[in-house]
Amino acid sequence: IHNDMGVLFENFLRDGEVCMDLGSCTGLLGVRAIRAGAKKVIGIEASKRYIEKAINHPNIEYHNLHVAKETLEQISDLIVKNEVTSIFARRVIPEIAEHCSVGTIYDLARMFNNLGIQKIFIEGRVLVQNARSHFASVEKEIEAFATYYKVTSHSKNAYLLTKL
Repeated sequence: IHNDMGVLFENFLRDGEVCMDLGSCTGLLGVRAIRAGAKKVIGIEASKRYIEKAINHPNIEYHNLHVAKETLEQISDLIVKNEVTSIFARRVIPEIAEHCSVGTIYDLARMFNNLGIQKIFIEGRVLVQNARSHFASVEKEIEAFATYYKVTSHSKNAYLLTKL
């Protein structure tokens, strides 16, 4: 599970890194990051139900937060407090845009850049014909971060963006 992101983690996560998982669900991707060398993962998940079912791991800390303009300051505080250097977002960018706005994704990109986030791992949805989301493809998701980040590597539909 999460093989494409796992390949990127194994090749590009440095031992001891602290990561933030946007849309952490039950924490499977966080565990994958820990196994690849991450020291700690901060999981951000909007669903209380997923957090209740989340994997209990000593190096994963979950926060029940919607990613929205109103919570960007809280997310920023968590990044600073925990010295996060990498972000991962697996198939969550379209949901954030749909529940908030497309502008929220651009705000996230600016915030990550301003806070010194070095790497963003994104796995987008497989392109769906007639998809209504502005972020109907991973290429559109990458474009939202292109002012501050460039594609460095990819594994199928998962991409590593690094700070310019």
